[in-house]
Amino acid sequence: MSPIAGTATLLRLMARRDRIRTPAWIAGIVFFAAYVTIEVAALGDDPHSLANSAVLFADAMGRLMTGPALGLDAPSSARFFAAGYALFVYILFALMAIFTVIRHTRADEQSGRTELVRANVVGIHAQLTSALIITAFGAVVSALGVFAVALARGYPAGGSALIAITALAVALFFAGVAALSAQLFESSRAASGLAGAVLATAYALRMIGDAARSGGSPPSWLSPLGWAQQTGPFVLDRWWPLALLAGFGLAFLLAGFRLAEFRDVGSAIFSGRPGRATGGPVLGTPLGLAARLLRPGFAAWGISLAIAAAVFGAYSASIAGSADTLPEELTKVLSADDLSGGYLAFMVLIFGVFASAAAAGALGQLRGDELRGRTELLLASGAGRGRHLAAQLTVIAAASILICLATGLATGVGAFASGTDDTHVIADLLLAGANQIPAVLAVIGIVVAFFGSLPRFAAAAGWAVIGFGGFVTAFGELLDLPQPLKNLNVFGHVAAYPVDPVAWQPIAWLLLIAAAGVAAGFAGWSRREVDHA
Repeated sequence: MSPIAGTATLLRLMARRDRIRTPAWIAGIVFFAAYVTIEVAALGDDPHSLANSAVLFADAMGRLMTGPALGLDAPSSARFFAAGYALFVYILFALMAIFTVIRHTRADEQSGRTELVRANVVGIHAQLTSALIITAFGAVVSALGVFAVALARGYPAGGSALIAITALAVALFFAGVAALSAQLFESSRAASGLAGAVLATAYALRMIGDAARSGGSPPSWLSPLGWAQQTGPFVLDRWWPLALLAGFGLAFLLAGFRLAEFRDVGSAIFSGRPGRATGGPVLGTPLGLAARLLRPGFAAWGISLAIAAAVFGAYSASIAGSADTLPEELTKVLSADDLSGGYLAFMVLIFGVFASAAAAGALGQLRGDELRGRTELLLASGAGRGRHLAAQLTVIAAASILICLATGLATGVGAFASGTDDTHVIADLLLAGANQIPAVLAVIGIVVAFFGSLPRFAAAAGWAVIGFGGFVTAFGELLDLPQPLKNLNVFGHVAAYPVDPVAWQPIAWLLLIAAAGVAAGFAGWSRREVDHA
């Protein structure tokens, strides 16, 4: 039997499963590219205006966040887009590749779906091949969309094509990383974690290299994202760094295919270690078990967001230094009266959205345990339904609150380290982080209400609330959305502290929504049957 026998059938199955997910990725990437080109266009074509705005990306802190600032000594709209925003387009391509490959390989093995599929006439490499084809389809269509957006803005065709093809090469590299990591670990979480760690390391190496010197320094060349940026679209137009991305990506893919031949379905090169035969007394309680199971995920979210918050907090000095040159659209979002304070309040709000995402992910894990039969086993041990759900929610709410406080504190520390004259900035931003807690709890309450009565829609409802909130928070003012639509944004009701004073009435309403949602969730959970996949 051919090693890729059954690929066409599997491909149709994956395409059906991803009929919403893949178009959503494509639309999100193209929309992001279109949005930033509109923002760049708002700066105007005047070289003097562009040069004034280029300081955002050209100083050390700007290079730390966005790249080596190639071409910003003589900026144009196209160069501004490539230097300031192309990196984030590349990161979106990398995330799409990682999530798609892991979802259709290791996650399917973990759920037992692969074992059922392989019981038919299906070759050993058919599943990975199909997953890569689906990933390639999404990446190619997204790249064509980015290319079309750049051309529509009048950017030179050569540089626009270079950005699109570089994004494809980044997707190939991280698809290879994901294909390899899927062979190494038994759990999809560990496989995704390794691929995500490679992406985070690539970003960190690029930060070190690009911050050291304009144009990049040796550490920049240790990063796959650095290779992508060293192509220098609209400035250097170098194509040869793409050979590094494509070469390593293909090598990882070949290693993934080869390692798949040395293991059984469901196993991995590095098998998980069995846990201890006995546990402490705390682990035998619903609360102790919930804390043990949810701790790794929240720790990863908390550490990552705190580091990001410190970096973005330190960027406030660059924002304050360029206050007179920022476009009107951006100052409208950040508050024109106190630009630095408005920027810090906006970033703390954004981290509140991410804290909600961490909570939604943990609630999704609760639903996943139910579908895999783990919840039924737990309840059979004598833990009551109410105690089980209460323990999970206690840990999720406590961890989400800690993340809000940690990101607020880290943002303040970053701003203080950047040399601000405000001696109260750390305390103010810690309070700003606390100010986001009611909105995060309201999101938890909404998801729990769905979990209790409509569990199939709980995850979709949670991510819809968070996605809509993040979109309206980031783009509501820029797009001048109608006020009734803005009012539906859970995160839009808390005050922009420290620019505005804390508003207690919205906080009371958000806490009421959280309490009502949790009560509805408990009521529904106590009445319905435990679900199975």
